[in-house]
Amino acid sequence: MPQTNGNRLTILFLGQLLFTASFSIDLTLTGIVGYQLAPDRTLATLPYALITLVACLTTFFASILMGRLGRKVGFILGASAGIAGGLVSFQALAAHSFLLFCCGTAAVGVFQAFAQYYRLAAADNHESDAARARSIATVLSGGVIASILGPLLASLGDDLIPGLPHAGAYLFVAVLASFSALLMLGLKDNTRQIPLQGGRKISLRFLRQITPTERRSYLLAVATNALSYSVMMVLMSITPIHVLQQGHDVTLVSKMMMAHLFAMFSSSPLSGWLYNRMGASTTIMTGLTLLIGVALLNVTVSNVYGLCLSLFMLGLAWNILFVAGSTLLAAAVPHEEYRPGAQGFSEFVTVLCTAIGCFASGAALKGVGWEWINYIITVTIVLFGARLIIFYKKL
Repeated sequence: MPQTNGNRLTILFLGQLLFTASFSIDLTLTGIVGYQLAPDRTLATLPYALITLVACLTTFFASILMGRLGRKVGFILGASAGIAGGLVSFQALAAHSFLLFCCGTAAVGVFQAFAQYYRLAAADNHESDAARARSIATVLSGGVIASILGPLLASLGDDLIPGLPHAGAYLFVAVLASFSALLMLGLKDNTRQIPLQGGRKISLRFLRQITPTERRSYLLAVATNALSYSVMMVLMSITPIHVLQQGHDVTLVSKMMMAHLFAMFSSSPLSGWLYNRMGASTTIMTGLTLLIGVALLNVTVSNVYGLCLSLFMLGLAWNILFVAGSTLLAAAVPHEEYRPGAQGFSEFVTVLCTAIGCFASGAALKGVGWEWINYIITVTIVLFGARLIIFYKKL
């Protein structure tokens, strides 16, 4: 019996909640743990960057697998990888092994690769932009509760096991991923999967098959998602280290991450409304303006309150851009047979850009410093906005 859109949306909403809560534990602690375990401080952000790199290497495969076997199978496999990632990370802290910790965070990257399709799965069966935007925003809003739950669990798990700082938090990662796997057992694939002939339907041939307007919308969606995610991840991965370097503790970092994650997901209804009222270009320009404000705030206000406000604004800007980019992505390729390849390529580019940024951020923080990273981000956003104004005025 077909699953109603309401039930499907509820499962995806809860899946987003569980994934974001588990991921936010890694977000809060992985940079710190990497800083403590790394044989060289330059490698401090490597474990966190591996989450993004492995997600990058897995994401296209994840889309193709779900195109063949359905969303349900893919989401369960992804959650299973999250369970393994949490357990391996726990063992790494027990053994004080940087290499093993990198393996654990890499497994979490597989979880991310599948979980990032929750929002697109919510838009699968809708025909209008308004319905897609509402469904995507609804699923992303699952992170509102996670924005409080995740950092709270990170703080609780920090001293959960005597003699093993931070280790208990990674057990929580495994528990949350376990709940996610059980939840996805209730998901049903409403639409019959498209038979793929020799892989042709999953190649980049779709770029020649869709109309020029669809192609422009698709490329804008890819660029918007890549920019928003990479800028956000770069700043999120180095801000905890920057705060610790100022002499503050993990508890404060946890509270700051909580504010950031709350902004990331609580603003989803606002982002959906803005997209439906103002259109793609205005919504994207709004998000870009906020990102510039974040970078400028980082270089002008160095106290904890300024950094907390900056992280809050960063979460809001990401949500606005990501809802706009995701809605464009779902609308630009309406042909179901091309979706696995189109969505897989988009997610691959997004995570690749994020991985490059995360890998470089640790070395950049040590090399050029906090302020110059924010200057570079500002210039990048201004150039992107100028290109949007020139080439996408009619979107």
